[in-house]
Amino acid sequence: MNVKNFDCSLGRNQLGGSCYQRLESHHRRQQTLILTSRRNSDRRGANGPLHVQAFQLFQQFNARSEAKSARNELLSCIAKDDAAKSARISELIDILISPENRRFDEKLLGGGPWQVVYTRGAFLWQVYTSPGKLVAGTSNRAAQDFNPSTRAVLNTGEIAGASIQVSAVGSYTPADSSITLPKEVGVTITGGEINAWKKKIPLPIKGNGKFYIEYVDDTIRVFRSTNGGLTVQVREDKLAKLRQKEKK
Repeated sequence: MNVKNFDCSLGRNQLGGSCYQRLESHHRRQQTLILTSRRNSDRRGANGPLHVQAFQLFQQFNARSEAKSARNELLSCIAKDDAAKSARISELIDILISPENRRFDEKLLGGGPWQVVYTRGAFLWQVYTSPGKLVAGTSNRAAQDFNPSTRAVLNTGEIAGASIQVSAVGSYTPADSSITLPKEVGVTITGGEINAWKKKIPLPIKGNGKFYIEYVDDTIRVFRSTNGGLTVQVREDKLAKLRQKEKK
């Protein structure tokens, strides 16, 4: 019996007891089918069968657990200035930035300056340091300082120790409002200067570029250039504490 053939404005007395009972029975069967369909849908979930979702969650958890361990080992190598472990450091960086849906918090970019401690591939810091090696123990310091409230940025690098420093100032702008990593960031350089033996010489440099934030927390961050180069930076105040801890 098809429900649509009934006049839904009729009451029980008008339909008759037997007819109304058949209508109620049909309605109950329809409700049972609907509930069964919903239960099956819940078991499948929006992203596929529940066992597939559980496996995916396990993979994500495992990747994050490995990334946490890699982070701690990486910071230990950096604090020890262990240049002999450059290959291992490179592996640890890859593990650190591997989990999907890593969260981006712009406020974590502040608190600098952040010192460059490792580079891999072509990057700005290659002017001052050798690529693909730990640079924390070298005499030439390179660092960046971001201000999330104004989005100002200051790049600094030493050429002959503290005697000669090159700096560039500008601003940065995230490409969108997403809160996941990697995060594309545009940079505009508006000027610079050379500070040599306490004399400042202006540098008429300007330009635009971009880079990608692969990882950032309150201690360490990883940036990637457009050509694939990676740089690892550690907040200088945290770096000093890490080195003191390693000496104990």
